[in-house]
Amino acid sequence: AIHDNPVLPQVAITGFKRFNRPEELSRFLDARGRLVLPARDNLISFEFSALSYRLPEKNRYAYRLEGFDREWIELGTKREATYTNLDPGTYTLRVKASNNDGVWNDQGLALPIVITPRWWQTLWFRVLAVVTLAGTLATGVGLRFRAIRSRNRELEQLVAERTGEIRRQEVALREVSRRAGMAEVATGVLHNVGNVFNGVNMAAAVIEGLVKRSKTPDFVKAMGLLRSHDQDLGRFLTEDARGKQLPGYLEKVADQLSREREGVLSELASMNQGIAHVTQIINAQQLLAGAGALEEEIDLGALVDETLRLHTQGWAGEGITVEVEREPLPPVLLDRHRFVQIFVNLLTNARNAVLHPEAADRRILVRLGAAGEPPQARIQVLDTGVGIAPEHLVSIFNYGFTMRPNGRGFGLHSAANASRQMGGALRVESPGLGQGATFTLEVPMQHMPAAKEVA
Repeated sequence: AIHDNPVLPQVAITGFKRFNRPEELSRFLDARGRLVLPARDNLISFEFSALSYRLPEKNRYAYRLEGFDREWIELGTKREATYTNLDPGTYTLRVKASNNDGVWNDQGLALPIVITPRWWQTLWFRVLAVVTLAGTLATGVGLRFRAIRSRNRELEQLVAERTGEIRRQEVALREVSRRAGMAEVATGVLHNVGNVFNGVNMAAAVIEGLVKRSKTPDFVKAMGLLRSHDQDLGRFLTEDARGKQLPGYLEKVADQLSREREGVLSELASMNQGIAHVTQIINAQQLLAGAGALEEEIDLGALVDETLRLHTQGWAGEGITVEVEREPLPPVLLDRHRFVQIFVNLLTNARNAVLHPEAADRRILVRLGAAGEPPQARIQVLDTGVGIAPEHLVSIFNYGFTMRPNGRGFGLHSAANASRQMGGALRVESPGLGQGATFTLEVPMQHMPAAKEVA
């Protein structure tokens, strides 16, 4: 294009204001020609002019403060730029202009500007602040650490006090538990002794029946008849009708008395064994409450037979059938008295179950064998009694739980405790009410260590 005025206009700053007051710009220029202002001078203005005098009213202007403005700001014919609140830093004010014919001087002018920071924005203050903050933090952390150590010492002392208190309470609790255990032992003694005396009472009842039915009075009458004929005894025995029958009658009475004697002796032996077993139970319970139980190598099958013989006498008269199934077992190392306590409780429980009015049958089966790996001795007591409801299976061994109106809930609980003390386990299964129950006792099959030969 052809311009009437092709001359590039020069640009010059013609005025400078601080807070809208005119100032001499040169007063604020440093040796490098930079405008240096403090940050507190937060309102500055610049006036500028294009040195083109042909129709100057048509000259146009644009400015940009590098470091602050992103784009050029077109002013048209206006000739002033104002800035407020510039952050500390380095800027460059660039101004360009065009003449009346629209020819722009893109080079324009450039004025470096330095805004010095306030004292708290200076590097030395920041360094001092960081050092002060670090010192404060270090002091605070040190104080905090000392407080934590002091608190830790307090906590350690409190923990020591609480630990001592807990230990004292533990000792007291052990004493209470020991006394409660002794009370439970006493209850177990009474329960087991009661089981044994049931058998003793049955034996006494049998003896009483034998005595009541005894032929002894008949024998006394026969002897009286003989004494009344002691002067003519020969004639009486050979000629008198009653005398002729008397020898045969005496022979029958003698046989009957002999059988009565054997029966009484048998029942007396049973009573003696029962009383001896009461002593054994008491001794076993004393061991349980004291220094612990004594283990010995036992023929479990023989012990089961002995216990059944002692505790099921008279059950046949109640219509109860007791059967035994066994597998051969080696001698087992266990506490005889504790095992008998458990077994008697299981037998008594089975008897009560089959004597219930709703029991389908009165049969009890005892199984003896081995199971598991490592093998354990297993003793099962199965009954056809009233059974156990599913919701009661989890509570059957709890202290005080019973399904009998006059029960106390001691027997099975003490049996379960005794099984654990033997290192074994006692469990129960039942399909439900009216379908019987199975109690299973499993104890470790330990053996007596072999004696070493002496060289």
